[in-house]
Amino acid sequence: DLDCAGREDRDKGTAQIEDCRLVGPDLAEIELGARVEKADPTFWAAIDGEDVAAMVHSNVVLVKARLVLADKGLIEKAFRGTALLSRRPVDEVRQAFAQQVRRFQPAGVLITEDLTKLLDTAARFVEKGGTLTIEANPDPPFGLAKIGYLMKPGPDLIDLLGISAKLEPKR
Repeated sequence: DLDCAGREDRDKGTAQIEDCRLVGPDLAEIELGARVEKADPTFWAAIDGEDVAAMVHSNVVLVKARLVLADKGLIEKAFRGTALLSRRPVDEVRQAFAQQVRRFQPAGVLITEDLTKLLDTAARFVEKGGTLTIEANPDPPFGLAKIGYLMKPGPDLIDLLGISAKLEPKR
């Protein structure tokens, strides 16, 4: 099941995805929300023309974004399948993947305490399931015209985008 809601105010140059939710019974629930400001005619033309790639030529900035992943069985099923194919115990496969997440080090990217915390939170999600919430609150807001910074090694992306993560246990 997929349901999305949003609003725009072209006069004020704002757009918001208020709640976009994808639900797979007994698998997962994924929620997405975001807010942009300084939307200009180039941005609106990209939206109206369904040419998302053209947004990078606008002055629009990302003010905030939120992604929530609630595991409802998908992680267990994925690791059971992987364990079956690899002929290894499920717990071993799951732990090995969590360790890879913790050790992830993109080439040329500064490994900071914030990145280490983010990776550890993601690894605990892999280990235990639950609900993982990742938020971006860039300060200053991140101009989509700078999207190239995200495509190549360089600055600390966690700090640049103000990314944080938290994990809540399964309910």
